[in-house]
Amino acid sequence: MLSDATRRSLERNSREYASRLTGPALGYLVEERRITKEALAEFRLGYTADSPAVGDPPHRISFPYLTGSGVVQIRFRSLDPDPGDYKYLGVKGVPTTLYNTRVLTESHQKIYVTEGETDCITGWICGLPTVGIPGAKAWKAGYWRAFRYREVVFVADAGKAGSELAQAVSRDIQDCRVVEAPEDDLNYHYCTYGIKSTRELVGLRD
Repeated sequence: MLSDATRRSLERNSREYASRLTGPALGYLVEERRITKEALAEFRLGYTADSPAVGDPPHRISFPYLTGSGVVQIRFRSLDPDPGDYKYLGVKGVPTTLYNTRVLTESHQKIYVTEGETDCITGWICGLPTVGIPGAKAWKAGYWRAFRYREVVFVADAGKAGSELAQAVSRDIQDCRVVEAPEDDLNYHYCTYGIKSTRELVGLRD
């Protein structure tokens, strides 16, 4: 359980990073990933710039994990095209959890699950109540409890890692249907083919 001091720090830092979202970081999100202005605000996306809080990495996009009780983690994405094993980092000493769990407090009978924060935000842009798993190896068996009494659609990334994550999720969640992105991931499909095609990919016909 997070201390009050940690919660205050996460809240304060996430707002500060959101105020710094300009330049290449903003361009990456808006132009390359087609994240809308509304989504930037809804998910409080930010940028650490060259003077982050102590322990946080510089020059990274920040994804705060917003919940009804405040921020419970911040993950940081590198803009380096070759980041090695450290494409994503979290706040040290703070446990990893599911992203955008706010939708689980709402009355959605069907929940969409993706790998990664950007795909989760993409789902939201497309009108899908979506929860993100922070990485292909980040699924925990106990997460199934968050999805009890709901229908789950897991949108898997193309490739071996996506397939393995899909197997883990569908093994633990009883009412789970898997949809595989035909190319890369959900955000790539959205950027390439648009909202209507992305909704059709998961079985929706508007």
